[in-house]
Amino acid sequence: MHGFGHKNVEDCANGVKNDPDCLTGQFDFNQAYNGQCKCVVAGGDSMTNVCTPVKGLKNYNTYQVLPTVALPKGVVLKNTDRYWNCARMGIANRHGFGFKSVQACAEVKKEPLCTTGQFDYNRKYNGQCKCVTVDECLNVRGIRGYNTYQIEPWAKRPAPAPPPPAETTTTTTICVAGTEQEIDLCSTKTCIDDGSSWMTSHEDCPEDEGATCPEGEVYVTVAGECCKKCMFEACTEEGAEGTDECPAGCAHVEDEDECKMAAAAGLAEGEV
Repeated sequence: MHGFGHKNVEDCANGVKNDPDCLTGQFDFNQAYNGQCKCVVAGGDSMTNVCTPVKGLKNYNTYQVLPTVALPKGVVLKNTDRYWNCARMGIANRHGFGFKSVQACAEVKKEPLCTTGQFDYNRKYNGQCKCVTVDECLNVRGIRGYNTYQIEPWAKRPAPAPPPPAETTTTTTICVAGTEQEIDLCSTKTCIDDGSSWMTSHEDCPEDEGATCPEGEVYVTVAGECCKKCMFEACTEEGAEGTDECPAGCAHVEDEDECKMAAAAGLAEGEV
């Protein structure tokens, strides 16, 4: 959670290379603060593959490493939380399920019906991988968890000829394609492309999968978050009134992320 324990920047970079959630290859490292290593997990929402804003804090340095599992060589991240809003097809099977990484999904280049080298991928939704099948796609549509990509360089292929007319069938529409509704903090349902049904995605929490917190930390419920998060154990005593001294065995919280988490977890002022 905190990215602690990395021996040096090379160790941090190797972790980023092999983490499928490190979408842009950008990361920061602080050797002095327990070897903390954190990566960027979102690129942007309109044709970008970088995180440009930075914030000043002593001993932190920013880096980028490419290629990575999340962004292999020859693949450009275009959007996060978006899919290509053009004619698409599932790779390997009707829905394009079963792809473990962006690198595996990028094999769309071998599929003759993938005309533009554009594809989208959602690792959390059964590893779904779909490619664009028209001459050019300039539009995207938002659904959480999907990211759009472009293989470069790419020699465009002609779009396949339309199939012969099929028997007319009636599809019962129950929702507007792309509509997203939150069931609860952990579950979201999204209307599929033809509006005939909803697909439900559920966030898997580390605690439910048996992951334990680092020593000295416990799982706490954080307001607005699906999963419980590891946080320091709150001090059970209050410091002396009018002083900045902590009770014996307690210490000041100096990490900005931990301060925000403690506030979200609803700890009363003076408990940390």
